[in-house]
Amino acid sequence: MRAVRLPKRYPLIVCPFNAALHLYTRSDVERFLGRVHAHLTPKGTFIVDLAVPSFADLMRDPARPFRGANFRHATRDEIVRYTERFDYDCIRQVLFVTTDFQMVKDPNDAWMLPLAHRQFFPQEWEALLHYNGFVVDHVFGDFHGGPLTRTSDVMVWHARRKR
Repeated sequence: MRAVRLPKRYPLIVCPFNAALHLYTRSDVERFLGRVHAHLTPKGTFIVDLAVPSFADLMRDPARPFRGANFRHATRDEIVRYTERFDYDCIRQVLFVTTDFQMVKDPNDAWMLPLAHRQFFPQEWEALLHYNGFVVDHVFGDFHGGPLTRTSDVMVWHARRKR
């Protein structure tokens, strides 16, 4: 997403599912937005969704696991127990989440998945768009066009290239 070069421009570019949260540095973001800018038609729209940083998650004690609800494994049809640990690096603004899974029938059948998400605050993302050649048309607080509010857990940005 930081280096892609395609042979044409597009009227719509979408970056869904928090994919932009895997851009950990300003340089990563600038390279990505440069590629979007280069591939967007002059009147095209760029849409990106980002999780709104949750202070509850950012302030969790990384040594204390948070237990989620058990669920049924999609392919094994067995119950899985899981816990998550949250460790926020406030200097890099990266939230590290470690999820531990364990099969209820066989506790020795366990695995771990790491996840790292850069945390972008609304004013910060707006500035990144602005200084990388975009104008924000809309920012929504859900996937149905609702307003971005203090209780929103997602930001959906609609932007276009500056003229």
